[in-house]
Amino acid sequence: MKTVTDDQLIQKKGLMYETKSKTPFSGVSLSYFLNGNIWSKTTYKKGKIDGPSFLNHPNGELYTYNTYKNGKESDGVKETYWDNGQVKERKNIKNGEENGTCEYFHENGSVGYKGIYKNGRQGDGLWTSYHDNGEVSGVWTMKDGERDGVRTYYDKKGHKIYQE
Repeated sequence: MKTVTDDQLIQKKGLMYETKSKTPFSGVSLSYFLNGNIWSKTTYKKGKIDGPSFLNHPNGELYTYNTYKNGKESDGVKETYWDNGQVKERKNIKNGEENGTCEYFHENGSVGYKGIYKNGRQGDGLWTSYHDNGEVSGVWTMKDGERDGVRTYYDKKGHKIYQE
């Protein structure tokens, strides 16, 4: 499989080509941080992202990993990571959009928020956010992609501090 750097590719009409080529690119493209670590690795087939693709943090730790088919993100769980290796976000992808449970985590690994996505939007139901010490920081309900009803905020000790 051919490997090139990102600066050797150009986009035309939604497809990737090697510079001065008339054939859509098939192979792997790499880009690097100034420190020499790999920033991204993307696999292409006939000019479209197809196969594994990942981004790293400057320290070399994985930021995110995705699999694509014919230019579209594959269905399944998608995770992003903090530069210390902890999971930052976990969500389900279906038909290229967020669908199902979505969780965000603080850098220390504790849950930051939980909720449901439907067709790429916040889904109906209860959403809860948390402080990095695990205490609830906010509670609200979503309906039809909009906040529905009262949202309540709490301090790091669990005391109610605001309601709207």
